[in-house]
Amino acid sequence: MHAPFLENVARFWIRRREAPSSSQTGQVLPLMAVALASLIGFAGFAIDVGGAYTTHRKTQQAADASALGAAQFLPANTSLATSTANTLRSQNLPNGTINTPTYGSCYGVANTKVTVTANQNLSGYFSKLFAGKTAHASATACVGSYTGWSTNIAPWAIDKNNINWGTTVQFKTQTAGTAGNFGGANLPIIQYTCSIGTGGNDYRDLIDNNDQSCLVQVGDVLQSKTGNLAGPTQQGLDQRVVNGQSVQKPFCLTPAACPILALQPDGTYRLTTYSHPNLIVIPVVDKITNGKSTYTVVGFAWFIIQNYDNKDVWGMFIGSEAPNGAKCPTASDPNAPCPVGGYTDLGFTVVSLTG
Repeated sequence: MHAPFLENVARFWIRRREAPSSSQTGQVLPLMAVALASLIGFAGFAIDVGGAYTTHRKTQQAADASALGAAQFLPANTSLATSTANTLRSQNLPNGTINTPTYGSCYGVANTKVTVTANQNLSGYFSKLFAGKTAHASATACVGSYTGWSTNIAPWAIDKNNINWGTTVQFKTQTAGTAGNFGGANLPIIQYTCSIGTGGNDYRDLIDNNDQSCLVQVGDVLQSKTGNLAGPTQQGLDQRVVNGQSVQKPFCLTPAACPILALQPDGTYRLTTYSHPNLIVIPVVDKITNGKSTYTVVGFAWFIIQNYDNKDVWGMFIGSEAPNGAKCPTASDPNAPCPVGGYTDLGFTVVSLTG
């Protein structure tokens, strides 16, 4: 009789201990409300921090783009550089602003450095910490010229006094080495560990892209290659292949009709590719003299091959920038960077962010 009674009493007290009292329930609810509010606050803060980071990143990207775009027109035209910086800002940061670009010098050449500062208001949807604050970003671009080059150099030389940008010139390959605008040149060859290639096959293979030159730089003295170069020149151009494409002829008879050139706001044309079978690099030298001689390199020029036959090559020189970070192999370093110095119109312009 007593056992069932005792069991019922035990069950009653267990249920009493397990069931929360009304006072306990009243204490838990405020704690839960505080915890939930804290979680929402932390989540909102995290969202605002993420938004601020994104805004800062976009502002920096806009500053970088504006500085690089403005630098394309330096040192000749700071007015166009400024308008370009503003145009790029409106495209990349429509709700932001940029300060008026400031100009300075790189490598001692005036108006070859541009600094752009961009600003964008931050939005604090959940946190007042970011309300009314502004993201600032600054970018500086420097304009220089490569003082050395390697890729796609032809074993030719052009007298600096005979460069007419965008105008067709004629090389008479059957009379190379005579006084005039054109001369053959012996170049250092990668396949020879940067030793000078002097043979006819070396000359032809540099043209047809089977060989590549090592670093050639301003101040180097090149040996002339004299005699009748018509045969090796035509063979090299006939066999020239770049990215699976052969030389086209006729090609690019005018800058306006050239598919690898783009008209710029300042009226000049710039390359849209640096790798095309009709595009080649020619060292610019101090002068071309009669017979066997030497040339001193003073710069480099892009040359678009328009046509050729068994005696002549026609083409036009284009003043255009070159890609940043170009490599110029040397005998000791196959990945050596091409050297950069002060801007010159006889060199390949190179634009880079410096800050």
